[in-house]
Amino acid sequence: MAKYRPGVYEFTFRASTGSVVPISTQFKFNLTLVDPCSTAKILSTNLFSFADMSYTLGNEAIRQAYAVQSLFSLNIAVDCGLIGVEFVSGDGEPIDDKIFSVVTSSSH
Repeated sequence: MAKYRPGVYEFTFRASTGSVVPISTQFKFNLTLVDPCSTAKILSTNLFSFADMSYTLGNEAIRQAYAVQSLFSLNIAVDCGLIGVEFVSGDGEPIDDKIFSVVTSSSH
């Protein structure tokens, strides 16, 4: 997809034959390349990856490991780039990183 951008491309097909009397023809056609990522959807594959927990402020940190690729998938088989993940409160606001933090690791 990086080499050929979405859009309409015009091609010409030419054919010829004949050593004594040359015969040739040509015709044009259009090929439309469509970006499959423009309509892609991220699908949840595992709604219950995280356990509900209670935490007493000031105690040792609680860890819940997860792998992003096990939580979501695209509804197409094309690489549309990285999927970003963030955690927000019930009202859609970012969670304070002093209370809740995300540690990324190359092993996940």
